[in-house]
Amino acid sequence: MKHLLISSALLSGLALLFLPAVQAQQQFDDEVTYTDSKTKKETKNTGSIIEETPGQITLKRTTSTLTIPALDIIDVKYGLRPALAKPYADAARQEGFAVVDETKRKTLLPGVIKAYKDVLAMPELKQYPKAQTHVEFKILRLLSRLAEDEPKKYDEQALEALEKFKKAHPNSWQLSHCARLLVAMQIKNSDWEGAAKTYDDLAQLPKLDRSVQREYEMLGAEVLMKARKYPEAKKKFERIMKDLPPNSMEARRLKISLIQCSQGDNKNPEETEKELLVLIKGLDDKDPAQRELKAVAYNTLGDCLLARGKDKEAFWRFMFVEVEYNENRAERKKALDQLALLFQKFGDAEKAKQYKEMAQKLN
Repeated sequence: MKHLLISSALLSGLALLFLPAVQAQQQFDDEVTYTDSKTKKETKNTGSIIEETPGQITLKRTTSTLTIPALDIIDVKYGLRPALAKPYADAARQEGFAVVDETKRKTLLPGVIKAYKDVLAMPELKQYPKAQTHVEFKILRLLSRLAEDEPKKYDEQALEALEKFKKAHPNSWQLSHCARLLVAMQIKNSDWEGAAKTYDDLAQLPKLDRSVQREYEMLGAEVLMKARKYPEAKKKFERIMKDLPPNSMEARRLKISLIQCSQGDNKNPEETEKELLVLIKGLDDKDPAQRELKAVAYNTLGDCLLARGKDKEAFWRFMFVEVEYNENRAERKKALDQLALLFQKFGDAEKAKQYKEMAQKLN
């Protein structure tokens, strides 16, 4: 009886410590954390992942099947047996400490990468190819974070890892996140053509839903716009616009981008800014989708003002997104990135560091 009680206690402890492993023996064994497209809040769902593509994850639940867009996914915990779950959980715990403790991050992250590499080297992991891919992705994401802090030391290594992952896992849900990290590094190195090509390559992947394909095409066009290649960007946006219902949210978002592209038509920049302000005024703050469009429009207005050297005015447009219209993760990150650069330009290194770290957490 004593041994039975001890065994029961141990099993209860394992159930709490290695939740994914215990769930693997039940119907639900995988856990997906993502941003809910309707509520814009972080959400978790458990089930069995039955399909992964560059556009989405399909999660089978008790009575239904849930499709989660890849770009909305924050993290996935795969069901692993205890022998793998423990070292993986230890590495994930180390990662959590390293990311939270910003003062020690640079010194802690190499140890976290080693912990994940140790998990990757375990022969048993080969039985879980999807989890193996995810561990590889976690390593390259941490390398990208180190490259942001110490570019001279880690840039080359991070770029190589990102390119390697992109080629090795063309059907993974992590591909879109890998591409975003790669594009950020390419833009940092002023490789605008390389960044646009990264998104173009994604848009041409087979078996992609047309809406996902359009998203990648739009991201590629936005890269050209950042490079101030307005005529090329405009052609891409106009081509995508033909594929959309005139009054859809996507069409209205494209209209914002086309307004920004008009800077390449020798148009008075003040007229462009007025058009954006009129568009913003016509959007309803009570509608979540229109609030997202406001974030896009304010970020675009900030970009236009930056291009004219009006840094202080641009600053308040980006700050408005961060404070008031921060529901969209991608738009919030854009605003934080620009705010970090502007604080640096204004000579406030402490604030620049703070906003850069806030943006990094949204990677």
